[in-house]
This record gives sequence, C-alpha cells and structure tokens, in this order.
Amino acid sequence: MDLGKWYGAIQLRYFGARTRQALEPGRYAGADRPRPEWVRYGSALRSAPVFEHNVGAILALAAQRGERVLLATFALYVPRDYSLDGFREKQLDYLRFLSPLELWGAPANVSAAVRAHDDALLRLAARNPGAILVDEDRLMPRGARWYNDPCHLTSEGSAVFASHLVEAMLPLAAETR
Repeated sequence: MDLGKWYGAIQLRYFGARTRQALEPGRYAGADRPRPEWVRYGSALRSAPVFEHNVGAILALAAQRGERVLLATFALYVPRDYSLDGFREKQLDYLRFLSPLELWGAPANVSAAVRAHDDALLRLAARNPGAILVDEDRLMPRGARWYNDPCHLTSEGSAVFASHLVEAMLPLAAETR
C-alpha cells in the first residue's frame, strides 16, 4: 500500500470512530476524559505486571540473540497545583495544554500507574545486565519549557529526552566497532 492510500485509510478510520462516538456517546469515552463511571476502574493497577512480563520476555529474547535493549522510563509532569479547571483555563505550568491528565483517568490513578510501570522497568533493568536503562522520569526537567501537558513534550523537551537516549547509546556504537 502506498503512503497516500495508507494515510487515507487512517483518516477514514478516524472519521468512522468519531462518527460512532457522536452517534452513540453513551458507549464511547469523551474527548477529554473517560466516562465518570469508568474512572473507578483505574485504581486497580492490573497492567503493570503484564507490562513487566512482556518487556521481560523481550529482554530474554534479546539476551538469547546477544542483543542489547534500551529501556526508558516514562516522564510524566503533573504540577502540584494540577486541576482540570486549571488545565482548561491554561493556568498551569505547561506550554500548549494539548491533553488533560483526566483523558486517561483520575490524576492520582494515572500517576500511580505510570510509577508502577516505571518501577517495573527499574526492576527489569536491575535483573538484566545487558539492558541499558535511561531513567527519563528522573532526568527530565519539569515545566512549560519542556512539557506541553502532562506527557507530551515541547520541541525543546523532545530534544532533551532524545539527548538522554543518544548519550546512553553511544557506548553501544563503540562496542560495535
């Protein structure tokens, strides 16, 4: 499939999803948050063990092949004064205010889930000496200069994030020479 057809198929699929959402709003999440009755499910963190198992399987396969894997934690920025109203009124320490944290659930639940996934990556890196860990959550500066919203980086933030990855990969380049 050529790129034009692929892009057209993606647009058509998006249009179909948005149409279903408009025609049956009770069955689909809203544009800026899940349905209120769904939010309570976010307090049961069930994805982190599955995530850890799956990434662990990738690491095991890479070890069998003698390949290195770069792991990076998730860098989430939630200012202390975060609120949905503050986000909507653009009163928080973000640059562009693209997606509120509530898009994924209750802020406390989302933060806990990201921490649980980051902890899983830290454990995996500790158990797999061939893995290279970049703790982006610890390394990334916080604030509007680097974040458009809780998880989307500005251009400058993306450059900083990428520089951490490149710095971690430089020793790999030396190993292959």
